[in-house]
Amino acid sequence: MLRDRCPIVVDWALKWCKAKTRWVDHCYEKFIKIYKSNDERYEATRICLGISGKYRNFDFRKTVDWDNLTEDETKYWNYVESWVKWFRKTMLFIEEEYKFLRGKGMSDFDIKVKLINSFLRSFLPADTDSEETKESKYKLVDNLVDYITECLRNDYV
Repeated sequence: MLRDRCPIVVDWALKWCKAKTRWVDHCYEKFIKIYKSNDERYEATRICLGISGKYRNFDFRKTVDWDNLTEDETKYWNYVESWVKWFRKTMLFIEEEYKFLRGKGMSDFDIKVKLINSFLRSFLPADTDSEETKESKYKLVDNLVDYITECLRNDYV
């Protein structure tokens, strides 16, 4: 249930970070497996997903057992959380722009350029960055825009 009922934008963020399986395993181990009865496990799963009658909002921060993490695990989950926040904050706007541009009949290439200019500019390198940094940032932006358009294409075409 964790794997297939995760909010779509969070699902995209976790997959972008290649963290979905690790997140599902972590939630299960730390928050669900601790209960004996199936009813309690079911409710704990729904709470993690933010679809419980008691807790109606998904909160990624509450799905990680921060108190029992190593320093490396804390860095990892902070990294994942930053992408979850970014996707949750930005994808609604990207999604609307994507639908609008598709409706206008723009090519995939033109849509990607428009999305980069409108939403991904902060990831682009500065003029003062080294060539190596510029290359890695351009690669990140290319991969991210490809990933985002693929997610949206699969959802809307």
